Amino acid sequence: MAKFIKKPELLAPAGDMDSLKAAVNAGADSVYIGGKSYSARASANNFDICEIKEALDYCLLRDVKLFVTVNTLYKQKEIDEVIEFISKLYELGITALIIQDIGLTKIIKKHFPEIKLHASTQMTAHSLEDVQFLEGLGFDRVVLSRELSLEEIKNIKENTNIEIETFVHGALCISYSGQCLMSSMIGGRSGNRGRCAQPCRRRYELGCNGGIVENKNKYILSLKDICIIDIMPELVDAQINSFKIEGRMKKPEYVAGVTSVYRKYIDNAQIKEQEVREDKQKLAQLFNRGNFSDGYYMTDKSKDMMSMESPKNQGLVIGQIVGYEENNKDCIIKTNINLAKGDGLNIVSKSGIETSRTLAQSVTANSIFKQYVETKIDIGTKAYRVYDSKLEDELKVFYKKDIKKHRISMKAELKQNQLMKLIVYDENHIVNIQGNIVEVANNNPLSFEKIKEQLSKAGNTPFVVENIELDMDENIYINISKINELRREAISQFEEEILQNRRRTIVGCVPKCSPKTHINSQKTITVLVKSLEQFRAAVESGVSRIYIDIFDFKQDIKILLELARKKDIEIYVALPHILRKKNTDKFYKEIYDKLEKSDIDGYLIRTFGEFEITKDSKKKKVIDYTLNLYNNRSIGFWLEQGVENVTISPELNVSEIGLLSENQEIVIYGKLPVMVIEQCIVKNLKGNVACAEQENTYYLKDEMNVEFELEKNCNLCLNVLYNSEDIFLLPYVDKITKLTVKYYRINLKDEDYENTKKIIQMHGEALINGKKSRKIDAYIEDMKRKGYTKGHYFRGVE
Repeated sequence: MAKFIKKPELLAPAGDMDSLKAAVNAGADSVYIGGKSYSARASANNFDICEIKEALDYCLLRDVKLFVTVNTLYKQKEIDEVIEFISKLYELGITALIIQDIGLTKIIKKHFPEIKLHASTQMTAHSLEDVQFLEGLGFDRVVLSRELSLEEIKNIKENTNIEIETFVHGALCISYSGQCLMSSMIGGRSGNRGRCAQPCRRRYELGCNGGIVENKNKYILSLKDICIIDIMPELVDAQINSFKIEGRMKKPEYVAGVTSVYRKYIDNAQIKEQEVREDKQKLAQLFNRGNFSDGYYMTDKSKDMMSMESPKNQGLVIGQIVGYEENNKDCIIKTNINLAKGDGLNIVSKSGIETSRTLAQSVTANSIFKQYVETKIDIGTKAYRVYDSKLEDELKVFYKKDIKKHRISMKAELKQNQLMKLIVYDENHIVNIQGNIVEVANNNPLSFEKIKEQLSKAGNTPFVVENIELDMDENIYINISKINELRREAISQFEEEILQNRRRTIVGCVPKCSPKTHINSQKTITVLVKSLEQFRAAVESGVSRIYIDIFDFKQDIKILLELARKKDIEIYVALPHILRKKNTDKFYKEIYDKLEKSDIDGYLIRTFGEFEITKDSKKKKVIDYTLNLYNNRSIGFWLEQGVENVTISPELNVSEIGLLSENQEIVIYGKLPVMVIEQCIVKNLKGNVACAEQENTYYLKDEMNVEFELEKNCNLCLNVLYNSEDIFLLPYVDKITKLTVKYYRINLKDEDYENTKKIIQMHGEALINGKKSRKIDAYIEDMKRKGYTKGHYFRGVE
């Protein structure tokens, strides 16, 4: 028997009402939008609650589902407002919410049961275990991390019953979504709050052991946009439930163009190669960063996925510079395609200066024309069209006219001396109304065709009349205006029936999320170590708990435990930031069983999947900040799962932490990872030789000459980018010790034995014992000279 392949949903973005109309009329099955607040694209125009109602009504009347993104993290003081916003969305009848904050899960499932719950890609679901965990919580759909291969996605589909959504077109982030603190730490604009400043689209140099590697000052963190129309059949065959287009900050014309192309490819599997090339050209004209990639679906990470020359829209090559007139600064361009008046051109000089111009007249293919530029342009330089005025005009129709219509049927009963009766219906709705009395015709009776013609005139409504049944007497007369009036009233009532059928009522009150009353508890130091000498120093310093980054250690866990038990120190194994299938298999086969049989005290959990893997373990669990804990609802969620304690997000300030549950954990020292990267930046620039250079120390230097250490983790085949400076809070010990957290964590990176002991000793004396001494003062002065950051503890994020 042939395998039944269900068409995937086409999910399009909209940042404003024109974009929403463009998406609907271009063929989207569903559209996702964001509110003015609480959304991961804060820079888009977005929708207030009245505009969301308008958007929903527009979609409902055209058989299109509407999803609303509530996919950022919420501070304690905001959480009740967010829930109030969700209440309004629920009452309107929104199909689904896309969320990131795990603290919202329980309350949505309990108080808003009819709304679908989608896990945002910001939840970093990148493994089967991640998805199984979210499925167990009652999520209806998971948006997978963009880094997954098609084989990994197939494995998830085969082993779960939840809907799977993946990105098929648009921008790719260099870091795993939900694990990027780069924008936050540089300028206070948090990607977890929808305010990313896109530091990955800036220039960097790769440094190694104090020197700069080749390929200086390029956009080495900038990825090309993804486009999968070449591999559409393979993705459809994988039974992915929803194909998502990225782009809530894009123009309506972009949304229309991309959506219409993907609609064609989903509906038609037999598209000729020439047509595919033409469609990719069309998509590239709308936006590309130096062509496209297939993403991670079919190929492993590679330099070919990067747009190192420019992170901007590069348009299409239309010709090249064949001359330059220095006196009037005109470059002479030969074009190989027709250009229209209003087209936008872009030319980049050898020194990187861009010249953008709008054509004042049309130009035919293979002709030569002049264009004024600000700087000298070398002969042979390529010229690009970044705006196609003809294409843009063609795409405007998708939001200026209502193309998408809702199919309806009618049944009319017209009997002499009886009231007119008209039924309007579709598969799910029906309206039955009556009109004036049908008269006996003295002459010129109404024909079947004339009545049918009048009833089918749906005009500017969202409907098209697909079928009409007439049960009528012969020799009848009805004023045409009365037939039109009956039709208009029936369609109006039918429209209202569709809309009102989706409105909902909330049963019961949603409880407020009040700040906790605090009880000061005993403070204690925890330490995350990445080497044996750091471990020995931590043991000798007598800390209460040590986290071991297990994939960094070659030593047998038994040896480490023997050292720790002499000092009655708790030992937790810190699991990886990312645990993909290839590493999960290794973890299960080589590590996890040994850990379970060992005397370790517990695990530091960094992903949902790691909690799923260890859920039946009797060992204790601590949740790391990588699971993005911002408020008491998210903290409470994990405490209900039976964890020992949680680590609060490093994006909160002391005032915000002061509103949270007591006895939790914060990071008070160390370089924080600001990006977890699937690409190997070193390999992209140096080739395969990078894999053999395990001992080299790499860093990225930005345009301000700030250096960020780049860890090349070959055990997990990941890059981890660290903040440029250590968090250091001892100068603010009076304020930090007033917080009602219990655990102060020191995150070590590459500190040696002596430095590790010193760091632990100074923090122990100042934070735990409350001492002030010249030694501590001198240590603070040393750190000032070295340079440090307070993190967000005294500023917070937007």
